[in-house]
Amino acid sequence: MFIFFAKLLRLSLPFVVLFAWSCANRVPPTGGPKDKKPPKLLHSVPTSGDRNFRGRLLALEFDEYIQANKFKDQLIITPRINGSYTYKIRKRTVLIEFDSAFAPNTTYTLNFREAIVDITEKNPARDLVIAFSTGDHLDTLTLSGQVNDLLTDLPAKDVTIGLYPEDDTLDIFSGQPYYFTRTNKGGHYEFGYLKQGRYRLYAFADNNKNLTCQSRNEPYGFLPAPIAIDTNTIADTLYLVQLNIDSLKITRTRSSGRYFLVSANKYITDTRLQAANDSILYYRYTDNHKTLKFYKTFDVPDSLAVYATLTDSAGFVVQDTFYVQFPETNRRPDEFKVNYSKPHASKTYRYLKGTISFAKPLTHINPDSIYIRYDSLEFYPLKESIELRYDTANLKLYYHSPIPAAIFDSLEQRQKKVQNKNLAKPTAGRDLSSMQGKARGRYELVFATGTFISVEQDTAEAYTKELQFTEASQFALLTGKVNASQPYYIIQLLNNKYKVVEEEKNVSKYTFKEIPPGEYMLRVLIDSNGNGRWDAGNILRNQLPEPVIIYHDEAGNRKTALRANWEVQIDLQF
Repeated sequence: MFIFFAKLLRLSLPFVVLFAWSCANRVPPTGGPKDKKPPKLLHSVPTSGDRNFRGRLLALEFDEYIQANKFKDQLIITPRINGSYTYKIRKRTVLIEFDSAFAPNTTYTLNFREAIVDITEKNPARDLVIAFSTGDHLDTLTLSGQVNDLLTDLPAKDVTIGLYPEDDTLDIFSGQPYYFTRTNKGGHYEFGYLKQGRYRLYAFADNNKNLTCQSRNEPYGFLPAPIAIDTNTIADTLYLVQLNIDSLKITRTRSSGRYFLVSANKYITDTRLQAANDSILYYRYTDNHKTLKFYKTFDVPDSLAVYATLTDSAGFVVQDTFYVQFPETNRRPDEFKVNYSKPHASKTYRYLKGTISFAKPLTHINPDSIYIRYDSLEFYPLKESIELRYDTANLKLYYHSPIPAAIFDSLEQRQKKVQNKNLAKPTAGRDLSSMQGKARGRYELVFATGTFISVEQDTAEAYTKELQFTEASQFALLTGKVNASQPYYIIQLLNNKYKVVEEEKNVSKYTFKEIPPGEYMLRVLIDSNGNGRWDAGNILRNQLPEPVIIYHDEAGNRKTALRANWEVQIDLQF
């Protein structure tokens, strides 16, 4: 140890020359067995546990040649230091020099993680932590915990965990934490050598490595109350959610061709408008729900005052006034694009459903023009039975209708006729499935010209799509009883990519019919405040997100395989 310390003193002045020489001669050996052993620390100054350390130069010596691996990203120094540091590697030695003195009577921890690796196979030094005190006392308390993504409950890796003293005026948005660490691949974190006290605990995805959180693009989580650290402590799980906390505001208003645009600085979830002349205002969201695009449906001699109340996903509300103008222009109106999903026609449950999305707001829907047609001979109007739900915010129409019983009566009669004819004919070499297909005939769902009229009086072209009647045996059925302690909740069926397939609200028994074969999950969103939706909380108001539950079976599996003609029951209790 004395020899190593003497080397450290000699290295402080001529280090640059020696370092250049060592880099030129540090060549990994070739041949021989693969090196599987990580570098082992032989000596350090200071040693872990030292007290009354006064220096600015730290040194570590290993049992083999080493090199840096993203050194400044991997090395975590807590509490936060004033100034910066430089590092140099000479053969088996690492030197770290700080440009400012350490704070007095403070315990510091250097967690190297994978900052140091050998030069042969890049094996990282394991569990390499150096802790020392600049005073007589060495803090030894620990804090550990888990960080998961809120909506998937999956571990959040490489997320920054920050501790701020309770009386600190800084937080993750305004300043760097006093103590910080990062989660491992399993979302677990651990602090060591903490000072006794009360701290506010945060987690955030520090994508730009600046030790502060940008809520526009970095998810975060927090505990609503300070955590007392007076013994070794395990914290409640932190859950990450993406929620922009910037104040909502209107940033720009302008005319654009035939239209008028009002832009905000973030996603708008709800819009309430009142025109000064009480006219109905038609608009659509663009720019990822950050811009309102207004359509001219009445004459505006100069400008029209509009009083707006806008709400964002954090619950922030802005009230403002802007003036709509529609200057004269020769620019053509936007194309009226209409996109139809493939209609789903269930032979077993005898219903028809689908969705339609529009590029412009609608002013009129004519149910008289919606019907099922059979080979241009038979017509089955759906006006009296079809249920239409128009989402004005997203310009999407959901339709659902019973299929007329006469269609199935007619279909069965045709099948019997074809079967009787086929019995009288030789079937060798004939495709029976093809013959059965002909018996079904060609049933088509029709949205005739004029069914949908846009705000600019565009008329959607006729849409015709052959109906493929499905049998329940082609799909799976998932159902279950619900025993809930909360009165309001949303049960969601998710695919294996966590996309919502279907959902039901506040039911004592849920049923998801005709699910295509695959792997699925169940998620429950608790609507604690009963407002009909799930809320992501508000860190500025110290409000946690409303609870989210991912179903697991007794073995811990969250995914359920559903096969064709399967009926699966999963009861939920929460």
